[in-house]
Amino acid sequence: MGEIGGNDYNYPLFLGRSMKEVQTFVPLVVDKIINALQTLITVGGARKILLQNNLPIGCSAAYLTQYATGLGEPLDEMGCMPRFNNFAQNGNDLLRTRVEELQAKHPDVKFVIADYYNAALRILKSPQSFGLQKNVLVACCGAGGPYNFNYSIRCGEEGAVSCANPRQHFNWDGIHLTDAAYGKIANLFLDGTFTSPPLNTLCSSFGDSLADTGNYLTSIISNGSKPDFDNLPYGETYFHKPTDRLSDGRLIVDYIANASGLPLLDPYLSNRTSTFECGVNFAVVGATALDADFFTSRNIESLGTTFSLDTQIQWFLSQRKKFCATYRGTACNKHFANALFLMGEIGGNDYNYPLFLGRSMKEVQTFVPLVVDKIINALQTLITVGGARKILLQNNLPIGCSAAYLTQYATGLGEPLDEMGCMPRFNNFAQNGNDLLRTRVEELQAKHPDVKFVFADYYNAALRILQSPQSFGLQKNVLVACCGAGGPYNFNYSIRCGEKGAVSCANPRQHFNWDGIHLTDAAYGKIANLFLDGTFTSPPLNTLCSRF
Repeated sequence: MGEIGGNDYNYPLFLGRSMKEVQTFVPLVVDKIINALQTLITVGGARKILLQNNLPIGCSAAYLTQYATGLGEPLDEMGCMPRFNNFAQNGNDLLRTRVEELQAKHPDVKFVIADYYNAALRILKSPQSFGLQKNVLVACCGAGGPYNFNYSIRCGEEGAVSCANPRQHFNWDGIHLTDAAYGKIANLFLDGTFTSPPLNTLCSSFGDSLADTGNYLTSIISNGSKPDFDNLPYGETYFHKPTDRLSDGRLIVDYIANASGLPLLDPYLSNRTSTFECGVNFAVVGATALDADFFTSRNIESLGTTFSLDTQIQWFLSQRKKFCATYRGTACNKHFANALFLMGEIGGNDYNYPLFLGRSMKEVQTFVPLVVDKIINALQTLITVGGARKILLQNNLPIGCSAAYLTQYATGLGEPLDEMGCMPRFNNFAQNGNDLLRTRVEELQAKHPDVKFVFADYYNAALRILQSPQSFGLQKNVLVACCGAGGPYNFNYSIRCGEKGAVSCANPRQHFNWDGIHLTDAAYGKIANLFLDGTFTSPPLNTLCSRF
């Protein structure tokens, strides 16, 4: 929204009406803006609004020509007219106050105020540090005069001339700005310097099928392959169609993006030429922390993908390079410092593949330190090379409560169960790996005190729900998959959800487990809420970003 309202003051002031009279317009203009926002919210359904305020009109070549040159209006040390700038800022202050009142009435709406006024002043106070010429108050395109502005001959009309290098100018035609100026102001918005709360246009996600929003499908579609999760009932609950997510709806990454005021993340492989303005998802179904060679050397075959965590990190670094070629220097660095990085869940498949092949727990336990090393190395790279300063790290789920594991080990091999019906040996294995990961992350945090880590405890958040499903609005028997082809846990390796013979339950919103391995939209939503309210994040998630 905006900037809007500036012309409500420009028209009368350029006609020579008094400041005293025009000041009476300000509350009326602000009322109109607030009413428009109210309509967008209540009728239009808007939930993410970026609101831009008014520029410092006392630094405008048009105003300076009329009031400073023509009427002797006093100037400040920058050569601007403080009376006019104060007028603009007072209007901006009233608008901010009214928006804060509107925000209080609509706590589900994400407002960001983009401070056009102070972003412009920052550049005008130090133009050369932004690559602009010293005399930034002079218009690039005009027909002469102290500020190169003439009401009788405007830019584009006969007699007006453009400057040789607009990229070094701030003011374009006396009223409007140059491409260079708009770009520099946009950078100050994008890096969070003059947006409140920070605009945080970037979120990057790394992981496996618990976070992939389409990379796996894109990677195999060129071969004519189609995975089972590209069929209904995948996606049926929320999107009402398959969206290449292994769920009936959204994933944790989707809920986090929504809560932080960001769009849902596009998969990297769907558009490798894009940059980071709206974030990128690098997660891939079937991905492992360790590289594929590790598994093939141990005769662990049939990995779902060879796109390991190392590959995802390299994708990120490639995209970062492209982004920083457009937004150079401090704008690039601040952008990534303000960005939110989601790591994981990753590493679960490093254990799933061998355990589903029947390898011993003793053997697979030897993988744990190697998996954790890979995750720590990836985080180290994101920090030292990628510039990450805000990282949300998610650990592994309680696999002993998974329908797929229960089918193979409890039903098939008689593995002992606890009072919840889960397998404690497998849950203890997962938790031990989580404990080691947490210890190593704390060591990494000590090396990088300027980095904000938040540890999201997927394991205990899931257990909290599984221990008391009905208090979360779920059916009592949460260990049974919603979508499957029968058996005690409705999971069958031969007929998977999305394949002929598999059937979805009547109400996925009452189920925790979706397809035997992955969770339902409802389950991910409830876990995300436990993250967002700080119950299972340490420190609370809102320490990463004021948006949460």
